[in-house]
Amino acid sequence: MIKRRKPDGLEVERRVVQGKTSMVERLIQVTQSALGGINTAYIERINATFRQRLAPLARRSRHLAQKEVTLQAGMWLVGCFYSFCDYHHSLRQQLSVGSYGHTWVQFTPAMAAGLSDHQWTTTEFLTFKVPPPRWIPPKRRGRPSKEIVETVKKGC
Repeated sequence: MIKRRKPDGLEVERRVVQGKTSMVERLIQVTQSALGGINTAYIERINATFRQRLAPLARRSRHLAQKEVTLQAGMWLVGCFYSFCDYHHSLRQQLSVGSYGHTWVQFTPAMAAGLSDHQWTTTEFLTFKVPPPRWIPPKRRGRPSKEIVETVKKGC
């Protein structure tokens, strides 16, 4: 979605960036009606959350991201905190409590996706140790040694 401010109002242009236009139109007809359009409410909401929590993304801010790596690290930090530590009002579920009525059970996006069984604390989130990726030995370049060639010949 591209928004342009003009003297007579706001001009909004919606384009399909990923996928085929025919596929998007078919999905709109299946999920909505013929009058429906591309719904951008969810991405707009998460963009607003990122702007609110990360100063370099704010429209008028005294902080600028000097390096792309810094901005990228901030985005990961905010995104993971958003998913693991924050309850979301739209994810809560009603739980009946017998004759007393009902209560609401809160969920984080990670809980709703089955990635976690509880809301993480900030300390738990910041001290979680992520295992390093599996080590893959580098490809050997150049001519193989005589020992390797002889070993391969004996094995065949």
